[in-house]
Amino acid sequence: MLLRVTLHGYRDASLTMVQITQFMLGLTQNVSLLALLIVGYVWIRRITKMTPAARDAALGLLFGLGAVAAMLTSVSLGTGMLLDGRTILVGLAPLFGGWIAVVITDAIAIGYRVWVGGPVHAPWLGMVVASLCGIAFWQFNKRRNRRPSFVSLWLLGLLISAINLSLILIRGGEFAAYVAGDLLEAVAIPLLVINPLAMAILGVAL
Repeated sequence: MLLRVTLHGYRDASLTMVQITQFMLGLTQNVSLLALLIVGYVWIRRITKMTPAARDAALGLLFGLGAVAAMLTSVSLGTGMLLDGRTILVGLAPLFGGWIAVVITDAIAIGYRVWVGGPVHAPWLGMVVASLCGIAFWQFNKRRNRRPSFVSLWLLGLLISAINLSLILIRGGEFAAYVAGDLLEAVAIPLLVINPLAMAILGVAL
């Protein structure tokens, strides 16, 4: 059963262990659902009659829909503010599907996030950062002609998570009107642990 967790982290609300536990369980469930993409990825790769462009497009569609699924089972910090594993798929799309997958994945994921909306400006900014980092990582490994290692994928996930958390801090005044500061501090460490690890595991599995 899919669970969407909402943490009531508004200003002046006290942070409890129950909320932290809800966050940990919700985010873990969220990224674990991404493992289902392995089945779709293997199925697409096994279709022999697809052209390379069609295969990359199919992978872009798979990653894009996976990002939407992550948002549908996200951890909510308040009205329209979502924390989930969408940036994992946006960051990995270039590595496995090239430019075609990048365009399709970003269009689906960013389009859906804009449609959902939220109380802050540019809620899609984190996915743009993830996409740019993923493209740079893809080009770097392409020049080296080597498959990325677990550690390098983990570092990519750590970089994406760290930058996105930095964006929250930079826009702290905007977020402070909706989410209590202690809640943002509580989610920082889990995000820096769970998302990078999930990216490394999924990247190696694919």
